[in-house]
Amino acid sequence: MSRPIQARSHSTAEAVAAAEEPPVPRAPEPPVRQRDASEETEQSLLHLFASGYEAVVVCGPSASGKSELVRGFTRANAIVRGRAQLPAGTLGPLGGTPPGEVWFQPIDGAKKRVFVDPAGEFFTTLSPQRRRHFQLPEPTSRDLDFIRHAVRCLAGIVLVIDLTRMEEADARKQWTRQEYDMQFLLQALRWLRFGEQDRQEELGLALQISASAGSLPRLDVPVLVMFTKADLLVSYTNEVPREFARRELPLLHGAVRTNARRYRYDFCHTMVRGGDGDRPVALPCGVLLSLEWLLDPPLGWMPRLPARFWETP
Repeated sequence: MSRPIQARSHSTAEAVAAAEEPPVPRAPEPPVRQRDASEETEQSLLHLFASGYEAVVVCGPSASGKSELVRGFTRANAIVRGRAQLPAGTLGPLGGTPPGEVWFQPIDGAKKRVFVDPAGEFFTTLSPQRRRHFQLPEPTSRDLDFIRHAVRCLAGIVLVIDLTRMEEADARKQWTRQEYDMQFLLQALRWLRFGEQDRQEELGLALQISASAGSLPRLDVPVLVMFTKADLLVSYTNEVPREFARRELPLLHGAVRTNARRYRYDFCHTMVRGGDGDRPVALPCGVLLSLEWLLDPPLGWMPRLPARFWETP
């Protein structure tokens, strides 16, 4: 006699039913975010800081000659001192740094130093004067993220003033905008270095910087003010740079004296203007000794005459 067919177990029935149901579609994998060139540059720069490099931040408006100033120093350092021109980060063709980008230039010298050159638009957007003029929103702490890394490893500051940029009809105020920009920038660097940990969140960032910077220690790194494109204004360049600054740019001179312990002024030019565009001069003028003063503190004995009188091939 044949055996009766037994009913399938409950678990077996569930397995068969599950096999007959259509599979639940898997959620798509999130796309892998590709880092852009600026992020790659920032990571490379942070790696330099982690390995012991200190930053020399080059500050100035767009098209003021910051990048050419650094290139001029590396050329003069190679020609006169016989030192290598080390590879730079995101160093593109001759000209200004594109908006939103940063490039850096390691220095071949006795100490681990690296020039850091943010685009001029970075400093313009921090300026209260420019923000009011263009009706820009209040700067946030995030706007200072990049410069914050550099300030933690700060070795020096270079302020670049373009004497050919005369933005006011009144000759007595022709460089006033640049002076105001540099005044706030020095306060911001001073605040980032010594006062950010005491920030009051209820105050706007610009107000916080302006109100508290005066009570903080002055900047403990040398500040070098470079008047670029000086070959185009020879009527100014035969006098002592500090006296020129005191007379012609009193707001800038007052800001430097108020915010920095050690400072120096100089005229320089690294490019020559021709009919087919600007090109590098054979030997940059006014950059080597001035930047060596900033990079090597024992050179504090240097005279106040323009450095071009002392630079020879």
